[in-house]
Amino acid sequence: MKTKSENRKALPKFFLIILCSLVAGVLLGIGIAFAEGGWTMQFAAAVHKGLVAAAPWLLWSVAVLALAIVLVIRHTVKKRLAVWQEEDEEGLQAMDSLLNTGMLLNSVFSILSYFLTAVPLCCFREFSAASFIVSLAGFIACMAVMTVGQQLLVDLTKKLYPEKRGSVYDPKFQKTWYASCDEAERAMIGQAAMTAYKAGSYTCLALWLILVIGNLLFDFGLIPIAVVMAVWLVMTVSYITACMRLEKRKVSAK
Repeated sequence: MKTKSENRKALPKFFLIILCSLVAGVLLGIGIAFAEGGWTMQFAAAVHKGLVAAAPWLLWSVAVLALAIVLVIRHTVKKRLAVWQEEDEEGLQAMDSLLNTGMLLNSVFSILSYFLTAVPLCCFREFSAASFIVSLAGFIACMAVMTVGQQLLVDLTKKLYPEKRGSVYDPKFQKTWYASCDEAERAMIGQAAMTAYKAGSYTCLALWLILVIGNLLFDFGLIPIAVVMAVWLVMTVSYITACMRLEKRKVSAK
């Protein structure tokens, strides 16, 4: 009875969202189809030209910026750790927050460097030999900085929490690190994973819509859409199958 009541309450809102999205999509698609398309090609060409010119230098800028941020965070945390008292929970949380911020920025810079490296690899005919070599060297520098920087932050985290185990250089780092977490931390990781899964699903849906509409403007074909759908499929199947395995373990443990 409760389930039926919840369904009846949620269904009108669900259909309203679907209807509004459908109407907005149709109107936008019709508008784009009848709009002047020359500006879109000019815009795409300008973005392409800018990326080709800037990619080698942006890669090195990312490497330098990432290194600077890691060193600043490392220096700040080490300085605070030297005077930290075990009963100071606020100080511990502040250092932990700084390290987490460093990890976040390190991951963002890593993804950005992969994107920038795709420019010379995909458009190598538009690069001189020198620019191409500078780009690849910048990517190698980025990867070295990200890896060493992550390890420096992990080493500091292990000083805050001596029970933590694992090295970034170990292929099984994530598994080792997770095994060293207590039950509360594992529950927090599970909640974060659920949040990431929801964000990823919404992002894939938004990208699907953007790419379908964008294809009317730029005519880039179905490959980008297929890539997004592949990511969405892998993410969804991985999440559900992992839940099924955990449920089986839970039942067998009883």
